[in-house]
Amino acid sequence: MAACLLRGIGIECMSNAAAARTFNVLAGEGRKVVAGFILQAA
Repeated sequence: MAACLLRGIGIECMSNAAAARTFNVLAGEGRKVVAGFILQAA
């Protein structure tokens, strides 16, 4: 994590719903963003 922060890359852990909302906001601002989701099998 320290290596990412030194390069100006932020890492956040949040629920899938919150991550999806945050992703859309950041992408809408034109930022470079990537998300990883953990999905449970039904």
